[in-house]
Amino acid sequence: TEALSARFGPGSVDLALICDALHHIEKRQEYIVNLRACIKPGGRVAIIDFTDGWPAGHESMMFTLEDLDRWTASAGYKRIAEFDTVPGNFFRIYQVDREKASISPLRGVRPGR
Repeated sequence: TEALSARFGPGSVDLALICDALHHIEKRQEYIVNLRACIKPGGRVAIIDFTDGWPAGHESMMFTLEDLDRWTASAGYKRIAEFDTVPGNFFRIYQVDREKASISPLRGVRPGR
C-alpha cells in the first residue's frame, strides 16, 4: 500500500475513517498495518462495516469482528470505543497502543485477508 504513504505523509492523519469499504480491500491486514505509519501519535482509526445484511455479491468479502480485532491488534492498535448506532453495521474506533507503538509497518505481519 505505497499509495497510502504517497498520498499522506508519515504521522499526518488525525482520524482515518473507513466506512463500508474495508471489505473491498483485498489485503486488509496489510492495509491496516500500513495505515499506522500515516496516523499521528494519539490519532485514531474509525471503522464502520457490515455485521449482517451483507449485500448480494459480497459473500467472498465477508469478515468477522474477531478477524478485525486480530488484524488491528497485530498491527499495534487497541480498541477504544464501540457503537451500535448504525443498523446492520459495527462501528469501532482504534488507537495505536502506546505499548506497541514501536511496531514497524509490515514487520512480522503475514499478508492476507
